[in-house]
Amino acid sequence: MQEPNFNGQMGYGAAAPVQKKSKKGLIIGLSFGGVLLAVILAAGLIFVFGLKGGSKGNDGSINLGYSTVVYDDQYTYFLSETETWAPCIKRVSNDLSGQPEILYETEKIEGDGWSKYPLGALFLWNDKICFLEFTNATEQGDEEYEIHWLSKDGKENGTLVSYEDFIGYARSLYRDDFQPLMEEVYFFGDYLIFSDRYSFCQLNLNTGGMFEYDTLLSIQGPACFVAYNDGYYYYFVPDTENNRMGETLYRMYRDIEEGVLGEAEEIGKVPLRDDEDVLDFREKYYPFIPKGDYLYYADSENIYRLSINDGEIEKLTSYDDSTYNRFALCENGLYYYKDMTLHFLNTETLEETIFDEVEGIPNLIYAGADDACWMQDDATSHRYNCFRPDKQGESFIYFGESD
Repeated sequence: MQEPNFNGQMGYGAAAPVQKKSKKGLIIGLSFGGVLLAVILAAGLIFVFGLKGGSKGNDGSINLGYSTVVYDDQYTYFLSETETWAPCIKRVSNDLSGQPEILYETEKIEGDGWSKYPLGALFLWNDKICFLEFTNATEQGDEEYEIHWLSKDGKENGTLVSYEDFIGYARSLYRDDFQPLMEEVYFFGDYLIFSDRYSFCQLNLNTGGMFEYDTLLSIQGPACFVAYNDGYYYYFVPDTENNRMGETLYRMYRDIEEGVLGEAEEIGKVPLRDDEDVLDFREKYYPFIPKGDYLYYADSENIYRLSINDGEIEKLTSYDDSTYNRFALCENGLYYYKDMTLHFLNTETLEETIFDEVEGIPNLIYAGADDACWMQDDATSHRYNCFRPDKQGESFIYFGESD
């Protein structure tokens, strides 16, 4: 296997082509390292922010464990399946006209009585579609994974980070295995952040350089990364002795290119119940999505936003615990389900719109271009209906992606 191409342009031909896999791949229902399992099937908090050009003009981090639909100025790219149920990546124009076209196709990992979906973690970087793909997996949870890239027309593809590179990163961090750090993976700018509950590291996609958080931010002790926004790293400090997450949210400014490192600042507090341990925190409040001057998050009943300027927490709305991912944050607001109906909350005016014509509650919802809401009825497949408000009020688009 050839080494990944870490130059800034990722020239075609320099990176190893990704061959069509036979019984190999990644499971989107499984999170990255086998530790955060079944992000789609689990009923933990899952949030989706519409990606445009990687970060939709917002210099904030995106949690790739929940990145299934991404878009640029012209097309929306999404994980899907062919008519014969083969895993694939498709694209469709942002106005949702015409049928989606297949850009990349592979096969599921299959075992004795089980199979797993092979693709996930879409993000747009350097004018490429990037995604995580498992190259091997077993029923016992042994997994191998790579990050691949695909040209936006589907004609070229290659390997960005090989499994051998991940092994090398683990050794450079004095770890036996990189898998724990694959619990949560974030993307922003030219970087990926790999995080577990107590530490994180940052990979430069241009150079392949890896830095652990204590070197990156000079933090002493454990730190749980939750978001990056406009130069600031946001994190909580776990209490390892009592297995609890600290309630105080910190941030620290870091400019790698200029060599500038700020001081740790206390931003605010997220109240926790006495019986909630570190895992409870991750399941009930995690992750925090940066947008503008706020970090958006939810507990088991309500959706909130925390001001990064003064730490004030504002309750936005309540929601029904009916979809695996509780809300989808888009350009002008957020979608969620309440009283068996799709709702939209404008995050500027806090005006709520109810779309009564959208019947039925999907398993998952995602944000698309032009404030579209993508609905995945079945968490075990990747076939969608799409709702997009139009100038006359509303519209419901059916792709023919469902049975």
